[in-house]
Amino acid sequence: ECTSRTIMSTTLNSIGEITKEKETWRIRVRCLRVWFKHVLNQPEMRQTMEICIVDEHGDKIQATIPKWHISKFEEIILEGNFYVMGNFEILDNTDDYSATPHKCLLKFHNLTSVKLLLENLNIPRYMFNFVTFDELRNNHEYNSRLFDVIAEVYDVDELVKMDRDGNQLTRIKIHLRNLSGDTMHCTLWNKFAMQMTEFWKSNNDVPVVIILQYAMVKRWGAHVNLQNSLFASKLMINEDVGDIALTRYRVHVRVEDNTGSASFILFDPQVFPIIGKRAADLKHSLDMAGDGDSFPDELEQLVKKSYLFKLDIKRFNLNQRIRVYTVAKLTQDATIISKWCNAVCDDMTTTKDKSPVESSAIEPFIELDTSIVSSVGDSAKGDELTPSSNKRVAVDNNLEAFVDEDFHSQQSCTRKNAKVKVEKIDI
Repeated sequence: ECTSRTIMSTTLNSIGEITKEKETWRIRVRCLRVWFKHVLNQPEMRQTMEICIVDEHGDKIQATIPKWHISKFEEIILEGNFYVMGNFEILDNTDDYSATPHKCLLKFHNLTSVKLLLENLNIPRYMFNFVTFDELRNNHEYNSRLFDVIAEVYDVDELVKMDRDGNQLTRIKIHLRNLSGDTMHCTLWNKFAMQMTEFWKSNNDVPVVIILQYAMVKRWGAHVNLQNSLFASKLMINEDVGDIALTRYRVHVRVEDNTGSASFILFDPQVFPIIGKRAADLKHSLDMAGDGDSFPDELEQLVKKSYLFKLDIKRFNLNQRIRVYTVAKLTQDATIISKWCNAVCDDMTTTKDKSPVESSAIEPFIELDTSIVSSVGDSAKGDELTPSSNKRVAVDNNLEAFVDEDFHSQQSCTRKNAKVKVEKIDI
């Protein structure tokens, strides 16, 4: 325990209260992340010790410890531990790549107090700031802020070794795909490049999901690329992060045409354009009404309508005969539905002259109707955050091109009779 001669206040403050008006703040926090800034390629030449801490209200702030105080605190302040801290120099948070959006930055000095707490506070071990690829492209505030990304790795380029100003560097480009099917490139440097390469080569039969903490974005014109930050980043590959929960919806729909029926799964990105609300909004409304386990009425809008579905059929579906398919896209546009139905019907007519064996290999495709909504709101845990299969599969370019033309044009629909079955699913 490190103690100062004086703590000018015994009152606990929240991180959200901290301003430059005084320095005698006293906060109870959990340490989320510790990293050291050092001379490039000389980790022994440490300049500062940086920490990101969070309080029970979920507010975060970054603190910097000058090199002459590192030895005093580095064995005490560890990731995951709880502390009461007090007395800081309060600076403006003007770092080029800030770890938190807080306007202030804490700087430790001779009178800073740090007391380890043995009891557990109601603060999760991980509190991620996940950002979507769309947000990164459209919000330039992330040019100067660190953030977290979660995605499936669907391809990895070759490792590249290079010399820059006499320094040996290693990098690798990985290809990421998030839950909505959106893709983005990410460049990993040095130890992260080696970590990714080793995992990818030794685990080629499993889906790979990463969390890149404290990532940064680089822009070249309209091109946006992710990469790890120089000092703060942490790469988690297929790790079981048990105490994070993100609200999203997995909606099972039973669809049918006049030849039979099938089960599809829709996620938030497919449901939102139809009902106009995201999973978090629906959950918040139910919680406010004190009815958090109920079926959201808004999902009734999915039924009694005709859709054209673009499916993400995995090798796992085919090898294991799993007949529940994930929907990559869907549309209600009557013109698009008619165009594709006519095209397939023409193709089916052509197959009538084929032998029974040849014809049996071709599944009929005509207009589909939702008939059963079979599940709903959930809190998705870490292992359910990406649309991955049990095998890594290369992207099928022909499938990706399917139903892309005029996909977001004006929507219309044909209604038919349908029934609704509600079933709560926890994942």
